[in-house]
Amino acid sequence: HRPAVDHGLTMAALADLVPCPAEWPRAAMAALAAAVFAALDVVDVLLCLVYGVLDGFLEEIPLGCYCHRSRGKAPAVGEEEADGVSDTLYVRRSACRDALLRLLGAVGGGTRRKEDASPAKARSPRWSDCGCGKCGAWRSNGGDRLHFVLQEPTAPKKGAEETRSESGRGDDAIFIHGFTSSSSFWAQTVFPEPAAANHRRLIAVDLLGFGDSPKPANCAYTLRDHVEAIERSLIDPLHLGSFHLVSHSMGCTVAIALAAKHPARVKSVTLVAPVRTPRTRSELDLHYSEMYFLINGSIASCWLQPYFLPCEERASQVALRRLAEKKLWPPLLFGSAVMSWYEHIGRTICFVVCKNHRFWEWLIKILTRTR
Repeated sequence: HRPAVDHGLTMAALADLVPCPAEWPRAAMAALAAAVFAALDVVDVLLCLVYGVLDGFLEEIPLGCYCHRSRGKAPAVGEEEADGVSDTLYVRRSACRDALLRLLGAVGGGTRRKEDASPAKARSPRWSDCGCGKCGAWRSNGGDRLHFVLQEPTAPKKGAEETRSESGRGDDAIFIHGFTSSSSFWAQTVFPEPAAANHRRLIAVDLLGFGDSPKPANCAYTLRDHVEAIERSLIDPLHLGSFHLVSHSMGCTVAIALAAKHPARVKSVTLVAPVRTPRTRSELDLHYSEMYFLINGSIASCWLQPYFLPCEERASQVALRRLAEKKLWPPLLFGSAVMSWYEHIGRTICFVVCKNHRFWEWLIKILTRTR
């Protein structure tokens, strides 16, 4: 006896597997993206081998790449990383890449390099970094102080108590830039405005690793590192008893950390384009959420678009997949995915662009006809 077959259910199951004609372009783009990123997985593993050999010959003390370093026992979901470093620095899940790394590890131990390797005929800290005078100027300036742009008040207060004591304290404003930026983001836009520096000092800082600030090789550039660098470079030397914080993008995270550490000193926090996670499903249903903050004693508000909901999975892994989604379009998202997911491809891009920045600056000046 042959069992009865429900042809209606069978056709429905096939319809779920095969996209409708209207979905074919999207399915084709997804398949193309999967193929492209699989190829990038292969390229990244090959570059891992190449840099392993080059670093061994050209660096005094070769350091293993992050894909072969171990951070020890990872904290459980919901727990904070004790060292302030996201686990995505060491773990970026990709089936193709993981399979290739396991194969290399089984064949020849991969590209793991020992920390106590004997010194070679090398330059330090990294042969692929730029060694020009401008990029290395921070070493001759002490090496531990951030660079910042300071604009004094345009006019003193009249008929009122001084807001700044002899030690320099007052309602100064610290401006913190975002990723791939510098103090010029604020110094060339906000500082020239006459009302901006009215009765207060404006301070735009280059974060650690950006602009003309130090770029130490033995630093993980954690949130704590950024906060402590601002403290020893601005807050303590300038005797900032109270100040406002104005920040953009990645700098918003640094500003919030500063405000949390110095609640009595921070008079207000202004966040421009911050990354924020909604707390509830209803908040996401509203699509936009309103945030209130204090500026000069007045309540102001802004609307923020949430990125993703909280879930049981580790937040860092969710953020990596959502904020650096593996897509080919738009180009900005593709570039973000490449630089976020592929350590060695990213290092190659930085080598081509950053180490040869003088050539690119010269070329841009010719193309834009500027001196």
